Amino acid sequence: MWPVFLKIVSYFFLVLFVLGVALMLLTWRKAKYVKPKWILFGQIVALLALVVFTVLSHNPLGKWLWMIIFIAGLVGDITMAARCR
Repeated sequence: MWPVFLKIVSYFFLVLFVLGVALMLLTWRKAKYVKPKWILFGQIVALLALVVFTVLSHNPLGKWLWMIIFIAGLVGDITMAARCR
């Protein structure tokens, strides 16, 4: 039963990824203001996806890897915010 559940989860995230790429390709030239709450929502969803993935894969990340991922995300967000001003 566990392999079937993981297969369903993997297909769900594959479809979510394809839809995200399609949305990006359809709207990449259209400048649009994004409210900070939606940026925060996106970051929370990404963090939850990472946590769920590490739990389901039984491969916990060490505290240093979590710190590197957090810092990389923070630097990326700051860079994008600076470019959008």
